[in-house]
Amino acid sequence: MKCFCLDTLLRELPEDALPENGKTVYLLDAAAFSKIAEGVPHKKKVLQDLSVVQYCKAELYGSCILGMIEVPLIKPENCDSPQKALTERLHFGFFIEKNALFLIGETEKLLPYMHRMQENRFSASLTLPGFFCMLFNSFFENDAAFLQNLEKKLAAIEDSLAGEVPKGFRKQIFPLRKNLMHLDAYYDECISLCSAMRANTNGMLAEEDLLSYGYLCDRASRLAARVDYLREYVLQLRETYRELLDERQNKNTTLLAVVSAVFLPLSLLAGWYGMNFRNMPELNFEYGYPIVFVLSLAIVIIEIVFFKKHHLL
Repeated sequence: MKCFCLDTLLRELPEDALPENGKTVYLLDAAAFSKIAEGVPHKKKVLQDLSVVQYCKAELYGSCILGMIEVPLIKPENCDSPQKALTERLHFGFFIEKNALFLIGETEKLLPYMHRMQENRFSASLTLPGFFCMLFNSFFENDAAFLQNLEKKLAAIEDSLAGEVPKGFRKQIFPLRKNLMHLDAYYDECISLCSAMRANTNGMLAEEDLLSYGYLCDRASRLAARVDYLREYVLQLRETYRELLDERQNKNTTLLAVVSAVFLPLSLLAGWYGMNFRNMPELNFEYGYPIVFVLSLAIVIIEIVFFKKHHLL
């Protein structure tokens, strides 16, 4: 378990030190929370949600706020490789009272964010719901760069569609589409969480906190709008890819039809003179073979010129 004291700075307390009487942030796992949270209202609900809920939500009760956070971890290296699937996630529950904020779950993944928060200075009047808003906001720090690089990747794929049908199109586009689908759901959940906090049904949030959650809601909405635009972009690229495939298939079909049309008269001649009738004058004609050969060649040349003139070859 890690403890942090919040005043104008966020100070990490030594492991053997007792929490101070002021505002305290606890990082702990579910087992530790179950032990120290004797008498905490809705403790069972927090532990139950922690095991079954895999999305962002917040619920406000009389003297506390509880909920879950499921964050796709967008690291700087993901920004350079947006086609890499966002498989790593940060999952934790939170429980907020007047002077205590419990962050329950994957403490090792949360610690880097808490350490970055230690670099900031805070207002002495900052509440724990307000601090949680700032922590939640830090999860978005790489999202804009990730979406920008993802758009560049889509633009590069679009450029490759300008010529022939590119190889490996599906392998490139499917991970991007999957990432956008996950981010779209995530931002919608964030907007719902912020809306629940802004409702302030238990009066725990100060006026400044409501403004902070309003800003966070606007940020998530802008990111969600960007994701919707990119999803439309992906659909357009898929339609363009299908059109290229159809065009190539049509060209192949046209070529086969032209080849069949070229050799159809020759097949007719071969079938005509392949009949086993006794009285066929051309069979005994001295120049019959050269004449048929020249006639066949002339037919092929005429057909090729015709098809080229009509842009069928």
